[in-house]
Parts: sequence; C-alpha cells; structure tokens
Amino acid sequence: MYYDYFNLNEHPFCLSTDPRFLYLSSGHSQAKAYMEYALRNNDKLFILSGEIGSGKSLIIQDLLSNLDNSVQLYKIHQTLLNNVEFLQMLLREFGIKSFHSRKVELIDQIYDFLVQQYKNKKRVVLVIDEAQNLQNEVLEEVRLLLDLDYQGQKLMSLFLVGQPELDHNIDQPEMEQLRQRARLRFHLDELDIDDTEKYIIHRLSVAGENHSVVIEKDAYPIIQTYSGGRPRLINVLMDHALTYAFVEGNKIISADNILNSVCELNWVPFGEQVDEVQSTSDTTYDQIVVNKKIVVKKNDIWKGEYPINKSRLNIGRHGDNDIVLSEPRISRVHAQIMINGDDIIIQDLNSKNGTYTGSKRIDVHSLEKGDVITIASYELIFTDLDDDMRDDVTDSVNVLQYPFSAHQKK
Repeated sequence: MYYDYFNLNEHPFCLSTDPRFLYLSSGHSQAKAYMEYALRNNDKLFILSGEIGSGKSLIIQDLLSNLDNSVQLYKIHQTLLNNVEFLQMLLREFGIKSFHSRKVELIDQIYDFLVQQYKNKKRVVLVIDEAQNLQNEVLEEVRLLLDLDYQGQKLMSLFLVGQPELDHNIDQPEMEQLRQRARLRFHLDELDIDDTEKYIIHRLSVAGENHSVVIEKDAYPIIQTYSGGRPRLINVLMDHALTYAFVEGNKIISADNILNSVCELNWVPFGEQVDEVQSTSDTTYDQIVVNKKIVVKKNDIWKGEYPINKSRLNIGRHGDNDIVLSEPRISRVHAQIMINGDDIIIQDLNSKNGTYTGSKRIDVHSLEKGDVITIASYELIFTDLDDDMRDDVTDSVNVLQYPFSAHQKK
C-alpha cells in the first residue's frame, strides 16, 4: 500500500527469512558466531533458544545461505510427532518414503543414507525448528542418531532450535546424555532500545536505499514498550505505523502515530494483561452494533461464532486475542478485523504463514457476506449475525462456547 509513497522497493517489515534483512545485534552476532564455530568443528549438537519472534529462523537462514556444496542441509519444522513418526519425517526429508517400515528398518535406512553421504564426501546437517515440542522419547531417538558413526567418524550434526521451553526440556535429569553432547548453547534475548532503533533503520535501508520514512526519536521508546524488543512484533507495529501514516498523508512516524497504531492493534505494553489496562473510555468506544459475525470452522467442523461488536477484533494464537486459533503455524497476533466507515476489513498483521482468500495471500481485504478467510487449517466465514451455520457433525464434538450470550443458540 505504501511502497511508492515512502519510496520503498519492497516490504521493509515482512516476516520473511530473507537474510538480507538480518540485523546483527550483539546477541544475534554471538548466536551466529557460535553456530559457525559448531559447523567448523563438526560439533554433534548445537542448541539455540529464544522467545517467539526473536529472530532465530532468520539467523539460521543467514547461516545456511552461506554453506558450501560439501554440506547437505535438511530441516524439520513439524515436531508434534512420536518417535516413529519422527524417523519417518527425517527419511522423507532425505527423499526416502518409508511409512510402513518398522522402527529398526527406519533406523537402518537412515544409517545407510548417512553412510552414503559420507562416502560422497557430503556432510549432513539437520536443523529441527520448534524443537520445544519434541517428546522425550523423540529426544532420546535424536541422541541415538547423533551417535551413529562409520569408521570412527560421526555422520550427522544437529541444530535444535526452539522457544525457551526447549532449554527446560533439555535440562531435565533424564536428558543428561543428550545435554552432554552439546558443547555450545545460546539463548537469544530481546533487542534493547538502541538495537530496536538500529534494527528498524536497517530494514528500511534494505527495502529502499533512498526511502523517505522519518521516525522521530520519541517514537522508539514506545515501540520498545509495546514490542518488548521482539523483532516480529516490531515488524507488525512498524508495518501498521507506515500504513497509518500513508492513510493520513504523513511521512513522519511520530510518537502519536505509534500510539494510534498500538490502539488500533489493541496492544498493551509487552508482558501486561489486556484486562489490567482497559479503561472505561476504551470499552465505550469499542461497543458497536453490526449485524455481522465471523464463523470459525476447522476441517468443516463448527468451532465458534464471534459477533463483530467492536471496532477491531484481533485474531491469533495467544489467549489475549478476541478470536483465538490454537495452532503452531498461527502467529501470536496474526490478523485483525476492523470497522472502517461503512466497510469491514481484515488485515494480515505480518503473520509468518499468511492470511488467505482462496489461494491468494492478502494484506488487506474488504469483507463481503460469504467470504471465507483461511488461516492455517481454520476457515473464518463472514456472514450475517442471524445465520445458523452449525451442522449435525458439531453435536458430538467439544466446540467453543459463544463469546457472547445474547445470540447463543439453544
């Protein structure tokens, strides 16, 4: 929406893993240095943890983009697996489909593949993202795989990448044998206010060397307060601030601009609960009567209905959202429904995996009755408030309760 207005060549705050946008704060530089050291020294295991949206994936992508041809890289993102499913997933990443084999056969196939890569002078590096979801039995399987060798040479290196829960899981007494195989571990902290400013300036420069965005100094403390120094949340807030400035015909991102964006996003200072800061004026402002609602379905099963009775409704994985969609692929604050004059629009908030109508990924979309918005495996249907879209299949499942009582079906 605002590329030409601000003389930008591309999206400065898109949630992509393009290594050009990597800003190397002291923490990100140290994490990258540790990973490079682990690779150079053929370490068996390196563990990287960090909060959601701290930039772990971008560091990994930057590192991997510079690997030479002697390294064969494989990545696993789906980690809600048992030990057999994990071995099958690993083989699938190797290009081998083996879904009907027993566990011992799966391990044999993995070993044969790794030996062949070794003979071809190829080094195998496996990256497991979202590793905090791995069950203990899978972590034990990982440990055994790390011990596979051929003629005294280890056959695979592993990077475990995940949220802070990963550290907790690795530090359990029963994980001591796996833990001892990691010479290096690093936890990626949030950006401080100086790095937040440099991060924003860096991304704008990459997106447009001659951009015309001006950010006033007093805007940065507010950005820090509401993003908590998390790069992903900084991206969401800055994207909204640029959109707001564009709509207002202003090229200066001021403190007021950021505060207005925060208000429209319905954010509170990072780490606070929504109900701790809601005021009477906010509640009064948000009480709107619109004869529309959002029906949520998953796999064609009715999950809940949400009236559009506020000026904005946040959609995402975190419990603070108005519409909570529980799935790892969904961002903490994924999208937002807003009333804009006579229109009701949905805006993607720089989510990692996107918001779609059909096969088209959207940034902003004006909703019409019958529109189906797809977020991960959820469908959000925009319709009239009195439409009953439940069917018999929902009677036997544990569906969400209506978030309102006046229109609850009996």
